Amino acid sequence: MMHLATQELLLEQTFIHELEPAAPLNLVEPYDRDEICEQRPLLSWQPHIPLTAGAQYQVVLTEIKDRQNGIEALQYNLPIINQKGIMANLIMYPAVARDLERGKRYAWQVTAYKGNTVLNRSEVWSFTMKCPDTTATKQLELSYRDIEDLAKGNFYMAQGRLSFILVNSYAEQPLQYAISCLTDPKLKVKNLPKKTLARGKNKVDIDLGDNRAFRQDYSYMLTVVMPNGQLKNLRFVYKE
Repeated sequence: MMHLATQELLLEQTFIHELEPAAPLNLVEPYDRDEICEQRPLLSWQPHIPLTAGAQYQVVLTEIKDRQNGIEALQYNLPIINQKGIMANLIMYPAVARDLERGKRYAWQVTAYKGNTVLNRSEVWSFTMKCPDTTATKQLELSYRDIEDLAKGNFYMAQGRLSFILVNSYAEQPLQYAISCLTDPKLKVKNLPKKTLARGKNKVDIDLGDNRAFRQDYSYMLTVVMPNGQLKNLRFVYKE
């Protein structure tokens, strides 16, 4: 017969531990076999589950050559994007990577890892860069610039409006921004339109044409409060 003290010791050392099975690492956007008209698309995926402290992501994207499938392209072709150390489950198209080309197919895959250990790996998805062959569509796509790129000091000319891309990784919220005139600091810019940021990638259009504070060839400064509280400043010249 087991001694009572021994039984009590065993009971004290008993614990319950629930194991959560690993869920597939699913890609989200661009969707598999989709046709997109975006030379620098946002890449997003579902987060690795269960969440692992210190886990990071690697994104690889490459062109699919003739007579290749997506898996072969990732194995043998020089990647356009091969970025590690990503903490979130999305990335803006890297500024150093070349633009995607019309009519070409691309493959991409995401890997979750910690240190030298692979935690999870997504399927290989493919998509095609395909745009309607119209001048208006080309001009519209080129008018949107990543605010991260513009904030580095790249020249921007606003033809009656500001058009830029901003990624919001948080809940839906108002866009906080202000514009000041650099050419004439006494000129106050008021009555700017209200904008709302959805979660994810936002194409923001700010119409300036009806505001009398904007004058031909004047320089201005746009200040945007990013969703994480960081400030982004964008210098631009206004053109009617």
